[in-house]
Amino acid sequence: METVGQKVTYALLEAHSLPPGDEIRLVVLAEKGGSFHTQSQPCVVMRDEQLRCPELYVGDPDSKNEKYTMMAVQANDEVAREFMKYLLDAEARGYPGIGGLPDDARILHDVKVQRHSSVD
Repeated sequence: METVGQKVTYALLEAHSLPPGDEIRLVVLAEKGGSFHTQSQPCVVMRDEQLRCPELYVGDPDSKNEKYTMMAVQANDEVAREFMKYLLDAEARGYPGIGGLPDDARILHDVKVQRHSSVD
């Protein structure tokens, strides 16, 4: 199993032909609790059709040895709105995650990881 610290940088993922208006979001599924956590910014398609994605936050300082699935998710306008609605007050609520991916979300890539260390 691949391992990660708290921050993982996803860069240069394989680009996909996206319909106009769709975007790719990085999402983390916490195995413990089953909650989905979207990152605050979408990936950006570069001129060479590769993706540049934001840092990916996995767990918190107390989540040592916990397992996660990191995903690149295709989000249409409706899915992106649902993710943004969650993010509006997620920090104030302690980033609880959402109970499931929106119906139209499509997982393009995923990787299972286990967090081994804390970041001080």
